[in-house]
Amino acid sequence: MPPELLHPVASALRILFITLEFRAGTFSGNGVYACAQVRALAAAGHKVFVVSAAPAHAVKPEDDLGAYRIVEVPVSSWHRLDAGAPWREFAAGASDSAVAAAVAAFAPHYVYGVDWSALAAVRALAPYTGGAPYVYLNYRVFCRTAAADDLELVRGLESAAMSEALLTVALSRSDADYLVTHVAPAAAAAAAAMAAAEDAAGAVPAAGSAGSAEASGTGVKEAAAGPQVHVNGARRQQLVDSARHAAAAHINGNGVHKASAASPANGCGAAYTVAAAGAGTCAAPYASASQQRPKVLLPALREDVRQLQPPPALQRLAEALSAPPAAAVAGQQEEATRRQQQHSLEEEELAAATAAAEAEVAARPYLACVVRLSPEKEPERFVEVVEVLAARGLLQRLGVRPLLLGAANDEYAQALKSRLRAAAPDCLILESFVGPAQLSDLYRSTRLNFHPATYDAYGMTIVEAASQGAPSVVHDGDGAVGATDLLRGRAAAAAAANASSGTSTTGSGGGSGEEVFLLDLRAPAEEVAAAVAALWGDVPKLAAVAARALARARSWDEAANAARLVGLVAEAAQAAGVAGGKGEGGRGQGEVGSSVGRDSKSVRACGGCSA
Repeated sequence: MPPELLHPVASALRILFITLEFRAGTFSGNGVYACAQVRALAAAGHKVFVVSAAPAHAVKPEDDLGAYRIVEVPVSSWHRLDAGAPWREFAAGASDSAVAAAVAAFAPHYVYGVDWSALAAVRALAPYTGGAPYVYLNYRVFCRTAAADDLELVRGLESAAMSEALLTVALSRSDADYLVTHVAPAAAAAAAAMAAAEDAAGAVPAAGSAGSAEASGTGVKEAAAGPQVHVNGARRQQLVDSARHAAAAHINGNGVHKASAASPANGCGAAYTVAAAGAGTCAAPYASASQQRPKVLLPALREDVRQLQPPPALQRLAEALSAPPAAAVAGQQEEATRRQQQHSLEEEELAAATAAAEAEVAARPYLACVVRLSPEKEPERFVEVVEVLAARGLLQRLGVRPLLLGAANDEYAQALKSRLRAAAPDCLILESFVGPAQLSDLYRSTRLNFHPATYDAYGMTIVEAASQGAPSVVHDGDGAVGATDLLRGRAAAAAAANASSGTSTTGSGGGSGEEVFLLDLRAPAEEVAAAVAALWGDVPKLAAVAARALARARSWDEAANAARLVGLVAEAAQAAGVAGGKGEGGRGQGEVGSSVGRDSKSVRACGGCSA
């Protein structure tokens, strides 16, 4: 039966979803995104069995997010995603006999593992998954910011995850390129070593381990060793082929597609090079025939945030600016007329919408910074800018009130908060966790959001702020902040306009079609502060960019993200000739996954992106 004739729920997957951070004690965007993906996969009809860690003191949330089952392994430390995270403790608890038995009974088609910190738990449960292929969901390339001994550990585990996975999924073009150039070569060597070890011993040892270790009473290897996983002939050949492909790609310098000046921009504003396997989309800004090339899947605005109503004035302006011109449907005059009548405002109405939006933006007092107070997010850049603005008397003159999300209380965070209070005594520092509704209220009062990181796998708060009409200042690092693959800067917006029908998308109030303000945040704080002050006073530009960002942020949702993820996994399984665990009626999951991933009704458009 053709895949398009199968209903998604009729070919539902059983997915074992393993993540260190999840619903209990969520403290970062990684946990938020894990919850969003589980919720969306479950809403699409898939059965999702979640194995996660949870702080021992956390209250168990009531919301199960639609998951089939959730097992939460208590751990003694929390609030860490680096090498200090409780990943060993998580793996030991995940290998408990009761958890293993439940996983075996569940018989997953696929195992999705989030980040390097889940790899040890993935390995511990592998003997009970019936050979289900492992999908490495890389929410962040941690070795990009790790240092010293942490770097060796994290890069080793990230390399191992790539070598052991059927598919690696990254959050941005920048991360995908980094994985190829800095992590995949080590992954290729690890895969070759695994295949060689299997030839010698009939088992696959933990890739990247320094040596062997005795299994604990729960069946988990200590440190990075992990358990030995016996594999069948098909999996063995897959590992051998994977190593050969990866080695060839590395030796030949293949697999890195750099965008050139002539590269087109896709509907998400990401420059990409079209490879032999197909064209770029919102979920995959580029395509590649290489098995080691990670696929890119942009996170969606989470549904609980998307359901919150945006500011009416900016929503009205967003609709006016995005109304299609008649030329966009040339040859269909009747349809063009209908759409114009339904969506377009008359010239005087557009002027009224613009004036209302500008008035709302002008009344907003906050210059916000909503990131975790940890060194990798570089919040000190925000504090430095505020200090410069204060020294120049611009905070009072321009009516700027700094806002900082400051739930952390370690020495680093406390020092930053003290500096901010000294520079701006009337600043607002949020000392506790903020839920979606409260955060949206704060964004509605934010004139400009400052995202300080010069590298961020994505930066979901940029998109969440945009969904409430708060535009962001983001580092101009050629995609180093992943959210700029969705929200376009000036150059990407201009390229998208030129690649369309030739019509201008500049619209009213300036902004040149951009949806985010890109600045070199590595420049001296004095230069960055001057640019921020100039933007603060340009209300027409702020209103236009806020309206476009609002529309863009809301165009890519959880359902589309989940459908595309399933599709990417199915494509990888088909390309590798790998079948997952046996599904209903004994069907191999290479067959089942294809039908879900390619159901055209299950994928919604991301702005101008094809699904």
